[in-house]
Amino acid sequence: MVQLLPLGQVFEMFASQDPSWPMQARPDAVTPGQLSCLRTELSREGFRRAKRRQVAEYAAAHPERMQDEVRLLEEGAAEVLGRLVNAGVNDMATGQAPDVDAVIKGATEQQMAAATRFVEDPALAPLRELSGIGEVFNTNLPPDEQAAAGERLGANVARQFMLAATRTCQVPPEAYL
Repeated sequence: MVQLLPLGQVFEMFASQDPSWPMQARPDAVTPGQLSCLRTELSREGFRRAKRRQVAEYAAAHPERMQDEVRLLEEGAAEVLGRLVNAGVNDMATGQAPDVDAVIKGATEQQMAAATRFVEDPALAPLRELSGIGEVFNTNLPPDEQAAAGERLGANVARQFMLAATRTCQVPPEAYL
């Protein structure tokens, strides 16, 4: 899940650019301890912990699906789609559209088949939701609409994790609203 949606890496990129991130708009609204807590929660390891909890809940609710779905991710769906997500994040940062062919270059037939199944199989909609990808790779949308959908999805998933971090770190809503 973390390989598929590497949000922790994105958070760490922002954190490396601004020591007051994620409170750069209102740095005085939190204590140094709260800021440190937020930055810890919004890191690779913090994202991994949060995702681990979500996966455990999903596994408990859908034990019959887990073996097949884990196999699919390990067969290459997570790697290929994670590369595409990273390319999309870089696209947002640089303003240049990613070269999809270059991103997937070197992927095996098995990896591409796994990624395609992950994206297109209606039965995998719950797994796509769990991953945070949702329907962002909907091949029925034109590329520009797909990119916009990806940005919206990324912002929504990031917002959810940021709100969870504010609860964990006991940051009151008035500090970030």
